[in-house]
Amino acid sequence: MIGLGSNLLVRDGGLPGVGASEAWTELRKEKKIGTELFIVVAVVIAFLGGEYLAGAVVVMIILIAEYIARVSEERARASISDLIGQAPSVATVKRGKNEEKVEISELKIGDVVLVKAGEKIPVDGVVVGKGLVNQAPVTGESVPADKGKRGGRGICRDFA
Repeated sequence: MIGLGSNLLVRDGGLPGVGASEAWTELRKEKKIGTELFIVVAVVIAFLGGEYLAGAVVVMIILIAEYIARVSEERARASISDLIGQAPSVATVKRGKNEEKVEISELKIGDVVLVKAGEKIPVDGVVVGKGLVNQAPVTGESVPADKGKRGGRGICRDFA
């Protein structure tokens, strides 16, 4: 057995390669040839041909790729959680001539929600006024988007 740091090259119950059991399951049960099968075949052929270094390099490349994918996935999940956590729980609603704070869950279709400069838009809806909206947390766009009577489309539909 060849060791790569703390990771052993032979794993999955003694089958050589990376993801050998996943490759076998995909081939047998799902009748599907996946990337794992090609990796296992490449590593087995490398070892049978005495090219241990080549097999180890293939395994290292795959381990690095899996690590990068896992880190990217964790960052994406964290970004989505942060975005959800930033959503306001209260909206300012205009009722007649009065403004009142209302829980988001208590909003009804037809309520007029006021969004003042610097506030986050609490719900989706039709823009009846005008203004600029920072959509960077959602779209990544660095320039605020025109909303309402001045035109533009995006998070909110503009039917003013």
